[in-house]
Amino acid sequence: MDKLFVTTSENPKVVVEVHGDLRLKGSDELEVAAKSSDPNAVTLEQDGDTVYIRCTSDCNVRVPRQAQVQVNEVQGDAVFKAFDGALQVHLIHGNVDLRSIGPASLETIQGNLGVKNITGDLNVQRLEGNMVIRDVQGALDAKEVHGNLQIFDVDGAINANVHGNVSLSLDPSPGEDYNITAHGNITCNVPEDASIELVVSKAARVMVNLPDVHNGKSTKTPYQLTIGEGDARMNLSAGGNVVISGQVPDFEMPDFDMEFESTFEGMGEAIGQQIEQQIEAQMRMLEEQLNTQISNITMNLGAAGLSPEQMERIQQRAREASERASARAEEKMRRAQERLERRMAATQQRIQQKVRVAEAHSRHREHRPAGFGWPVAPGEPVSPVQDPVSDEERLTVLRLLEQKVITLEEAEALLAALEGKEG
Repeated sequence: MDKLFVTTSENPKVVVEVHGDLRLKGSDELEVAAKSSDPNAVTLEQDGDTVYIRCTSDCNVRVPRQAQVQVNEVQGDAVFKAFDGALQVHLIHGNVDLRSIGPASLETIQGNLGVKNITGDLNVQRLEGNMVIRDVQGALDAKEVHGNLQIFDVDGAINANVHGNVSLSLDPSPGEDYNITAHGNITCNVPEDASIELVVSKAARVMVNLPDVHNGKSTKTPYQLTIGEGDARMNLSAGGNVVISGQVPDFEMPDFDMEFESTFEGMGEAIGQQIEQQIEAQMRMLEEQLNTQISNITMNLGAAGLSPEQMERIQQRAREASERASARAEEKMRRAQERLERRMAATQQRIQQKVRVAEAHSRHREHRPAGFGWPVAPGEPVSPVQDPVSDEERLTVLRLLEQKVITLEEAEALLAALEGKEG
């Protein structure tokens, strides 16, 4: 059937009730439209800047991108996609899919919930099924999840109460709190250079598999551990086991354990410049795409014989849509750069600590008498004290490693040999 539609402002309020499946998507048009396969199933009413949609069958809805959407009830599944306004849901009987939308508040979902790219906070009061979350650019508050919970990348704080298992893969932000309770197991994957104050108040066993953390065996609760500087706070409680381990970072970064601070700072500056150049290049590309799109639109509209006012209105919408896409891309790149800078700072701190330890060992060897601690048999030659490895020798090994002439293991063996250590 033909769609029903009304003209609206840029940010109308849209109230929806559907007795079937719902698919709601943002549009650059300043109108609210609805259609269904049943020509008599849809009613659309407008009261000022509020639009009411009721449908007794499956329904497709289009709203302006800045619209505020209120869903009273959906008796089937629901998909919400590509709009920046807030979403408020009272009850959905089926599964829900949220993609590229603004902040969302969900009261009761009786199916599963899939989330990807939320530009704001996500609040879930009650979820009967499983939840999978990817990229929430705000906080997550999930008060009651009856299934399992999977989280990939949440920028803000997390509060979650889960009846099943929980799997986390995230880079904790400094100053944020992560409070998670699960009746099942909790698996938490964090970067190796994460900075967390970790408390496990309850669990059958706790396993920690992170560099520089000597907890290879399972531990009972309560358990507390500071990782890095402890800038974020994570409180976990599980009916089953808790496993904390490292995750593969989303960028490659060499691990120069014995590198000097000056060399690292030079590398950090080079990486920072490279990131900035990549951002500038991508933003220039987006700007060129914007100009090309507007130019093509102008040519097409001119050929269509529209009035200058109509052409200007459509061109303005195209510019605003492209600028919103550009802003979202810039925000994602900014967040990626911030994560890189945090990890580089943590890596630099570890390097400085290891260099200080290595220098202390070198001084100790330099002043230690030959054969100290071990008896020397009569007539046995006494080994001379090894000179500490020089800066030039270290840098030569590191350059070979950076150029991938040798592996990390071979570099460590070379440094150990130069320092007179046993392999």
